[in-house]
Amino acid sequence: MTKRIIGLFLALLLLACMPALAEEPKWSYDAGNMYLIPAENLSGDVTIPSEVDGYLVNAIEDNAFYEQHEITSLTMPDSLRALKGGVISSMDSLTQVTLNDGLEYLGSNFSSCNALTSVTVPASVRIVEGAFSNCANLKEI
Repeated sequence: MTKRIIGLFLALLLLACMPALAEEPKWSYDAGNMYLIPAENLSGDVTIPSEVDGYLVNAIEDNAFYEQHEITSLTMPDSLRALKGGVISSMDSLTQVTLNDGLEYLGSNFSSCNALTSVTVPASVRIVEGAFSNCANLKEI
């Protein structure tokens, strides 16, 4: 019985001394260039945060999700104003994208996203440069 109590005590002591396992951040923010950077490959339904490290997300790094084939949907934050070139490209599993009202610039995106069948572009978008190329199944914009 004494060995069990000592063993239990040691196990509890070990747990108490272990640092908390914090989840690695999925995002980082380049304050100098003012854009969001995914810190890892992502999968499934991805909602981009509106704020990271105290900075409002108003742009996303070029090619941020390029060839991330495990992402099935992307939802942009209300703070986003510019979707730079190649952010959304060559994503085989992407079936849905929710662009936010307030988005003003849509760069060359949606290239080779063959699972995507439709995209709704908000009325706030004023500039579109080279978007929607090579999407075999995109039927509605």
